[in-house]
Amino acid sequence: MSGKKITWHKVAGHINELQFAANSIAVAEVAGKKICVGRYNDKLFAFAYKCPHAGGILAIGYI
Repeated sequence: MSGKKITWHKVAGHINELQFAANSIAVAEVAGKKICVGRYNDKLFAFAYKCPHAGGILAIGYI
């Protein structure tokens, strides 16, 4: 194990509180930062709002 500390943040009380776009991605704010929440095969995944490599906005992509 790497020993990294993981902190969990609640972004919504229910999935219906998230506004998913047609691309199945919603944007939420956690601790002052935007993140993406993607829905795929009835599962939710959180990922960065902005690509760390190229700086593009991942919320406008697709799953």
